[in-house]
Amino acid sequence: MAELVGDKVWRIQGKTITLPVRIPNAEMAAAIFRASPDQAADILQGTGLRPLTVAGRAFSTLMLVHYGEWALGTYDEAGVGLCVLGPGGRPGLHIVDLPVTGAFTQEAGQDFWALPKWLMTSDLVFDGQSASISVHDGQMFVMRAHLKAGRLPLPFGVRAKAPLWSRLDRGAQAGVLLRGAMPMNMQGVHIGRGTARVELSDHPMARRMAALGMTGRPLLAIHARRLTGDLDAFRPAGSGSLRPCRQSGSSPVPRADPNTGSPGTYRAALALSARASYSATVGAVPAAPALTGTASAERMCAAQRRPSSADRAASHSPRAAHTPGRPSQWKRSTRAAIGANANMARIIARRIAA
Repeated sequence: MAELVGDKVWRIQGKTITLPVRIPNAEMAAAIFRASPDQAADILQGTGLRPLTVAGRAFSTLMLVHYGEWALGTYDEAGVGLCVLGPGGRPGLHIVDLPVTGAFTQEAGQDFWALPKWLMTSDLVFDGQSASISVHDGQMFVMRAHLKAGRLPLPFGVRAKAPLWSRLDRGAQAGVLLRGAMPMNMQGVHIGRGTARVELSDHPMARRMAALGMTGRPLLAIHARRLTGDLDAFRPAGSGSLRPCRQSGSSPVPRADPNTGSPGTYRAALALSARASYSATVGAVPAAPALTGTASAERMCAAQRRPSSADRAASHSPRAAHTPGRPSQWKRSTRAAIGANANMARIIARRIAA
């Protein structure tokens, strides 16, 4: 078992690993499926999590990833995930099964992040926008899958972090509900309805996949030629959370409803959409600075407030000249971008629905 020897510093199998660790080059294929909320709730029993549902349906994910050489080695991974709501109604992805082909990453994943990694043998192959895998647990056949992404290539990269909830009954953090994020900086992305062919056995992982609807057609299939990012430590649920920002003269930002995930879920989706839209128009979105502690949270809140007239008067940068009756320079420069992004959103929606 790994030993925590310092803040985010682990000692494992004679090696010292300091978090975050950089994923320099990985390739990923993923599909999202509809699932039964009752079946999903059964799988989540004892975790402190519950399924995130929309229109009476839960949502599951199947992810196939090949990692090039990095701190945890080079290996293949097959992940089965479920979209959930955690304490306070915070949405995220909970990994149900995560077989890998490397013993080092198996132990590191269990101890560092409480991820349900177990050792498999597999033959993951990527071919263009498709990925195929056959998974065995020892000599026992588990599942076989072929994922083909949608036909729509994104002309821009995607930079995001997928929130995660994890809990494991073994390892260095056994029995603790953790909250973290998976970096999702993707390039060479294809997206759309796509297809999935999944063959399952009677293995426990295969039974969970069947319960989560993974034998049907996916709602969405994605392929990313390159996946990168920094994977940081996960924290116990409830620690290090930021307080809601308060605008001057306004009420606090509303918390997410514990039953529906709104408005928190909506704001998260809106923020991700805005980042992708900005990337499409301007380029890569710069990474946000790390925020820790109450003082940093207050600085972030202050930065989000609209400057007052006194603030503008104290500024050394004079306001841009504006001709009455004519749109300002900022409005003129952004109208074209907004229109272009709206057109792109309509095209993507039509292509996915096709």
